[in-house]
Amino acid sequence: MSFSLENLCFAYDGHRVIDDVTLAFDPGKSIGIIGPNGSGKSTLLDLMAGHLAPGSGTVLIGKNPLSMYTGKALALKIAMVPQMFTVNFAYTAREVVMMGRYPHIPRFSAPADQDLEKVEEVMEKTGICGFENRLVTEVSGGERQRIFFARALAQNAENLLLDEATSSLDINHAVSMMNIVAKEVRELGKTVVSVFQDINLAAMYCDELVFLKQGRALAKGPVDEVLTEATVREVFGVSCDVAYHPGAGAPQVVYRKETV
Repeated sequence: MSFSLENLCFAYDGHRVIDDVTLAFDPGKSIGIIGPNGSGKSTLLDLMAGHLAPGSGTVLIGKNPLSMYTGKALALKIAMVPQMFTVNFAYTAREVVMMGRYPHIPRFSAPADQDLEKVEEVMEKTGICGFENRLVTEVSGGERQRIFFARALAQNAENLLLDEATSSLDINHAVSMMNIVAKEVRELGKTVVSVFQDINLAAMYCDELVFLKQGRALAKGPVDEVLTEATVREVFGVSCDVAYHPGAGAPQVVYRKETV
């Protein structure tokens, strides 16, 4: 089901963070959101997830605004891995992953066999079975991030939002997690919208990129069309060279020392 934003605006204390953004995300696509610190990337995902209400404009799933959905119905449509996730209670890794099955379990019911199987599946995929019984408050930052990644996968929603979901992972686990996401897009037709700091990782795994600056979408389109030296210069104020790399299977950026 398509995901779209129409004339979306949002402000904190009168300061506009998202400024008249209109975007459409097609099913079966992976889209990367790129931009400087403070450009509105995380705020945009929070609006798409329904965690924030827009000042004006609309977020739509298909033809329906988010406001039409109950919390449980929305959880069947959207799963999110946030940039930071605080857990104040001593849940085990397995218990946190099982939380992703909440929208699939009837009220006052225990998890069914398919819920238990899904949890086992995603824990194995994400490589967290080795610490499934450890408390989430006692694992490393990277391990915690993989737990919440697994939780989002267990939710099995149509749309997956990733807010710098690989930022605390080493490169091995970052690539492994993105390979899992790519398979979800390719085989299940999911829509994935991800905020990245690493442009090269985004280019490797995304079909399209959106460049944000000061809350506005300056460029959107296929990676090989919008990832250019001129775009990087305009958005980030740095010089670079962009060239296709066969090992990455995508354009890659090499930065120069000087800023502009």
